Amino acid sequence: MLPIITFISVLLLLGYAILMLYFRAGWKKMTELKIQKDYKPRTRVSIIIPARNEEKSIGILIKNILAQIYPPELTEIIVIDDHSTDNTSKVVGTFPKVTLITLADFTKGTVLNAYKKKAIEIGIKQSSGELIITTDADCAMCEFWLLSIVYAYEHNHNKLLAAPVAFFNKKNWFQIFQSIDFFTMQGCNGRSLLF
Repeated sequence: MLPIITFISVLLLLGYAILMLYFRAGWKKMTELKIQKDYKPRTRVSIIIPARNEEKSIGILIKNILAQIYPPELTEIIVIDDHSTDNTSKVVGTFPKVTLITLADFTKGTVLNAYKKKAIEIGIKQSSGELIITTDADCAMCEFWLLSIVYAYEHNHNKLLAAPVAFFNKKNWFQIFQSIDFFTMQGCNGRSLLF
């Protein structure tokens, strides 16, 4: 019995390694996005942020978005408070340029299986942007984040864009494993977008 399990394990490992090499080859074929210096974006964007109990991180995220090198008149920020029991709404309320939506106002006590999906759906319905961008409330980004997304949208005419995410503050073995696993999924996504 043990030799069969070993054989199957080696076979699966070999298949996984071949798949990762295939994705790596596709990833290397992707071209780097280089924004032209005289580029002037024209697209109005709506940034949708579902948040539940994110009082410690939501303020940092909003400050990152407000610091973007992107025309503020083309930017709409919508935070959907997903039944927070902390001061998430209060923190969001300190930013006058941010629209705060309370998910409970739309669910009327209905129990849902996917609150985050419902929050994004409601945020999209309330938005006015041509391009919808979603991010999690515990993310942070550099000042070129929004400009690079819109540049790719305007120049490549993509219907869907997926941007990479990096994990920080990896403290234990599970978070390190999660980071490696997520990196692998990003590689698969990048390769699959070339088809």
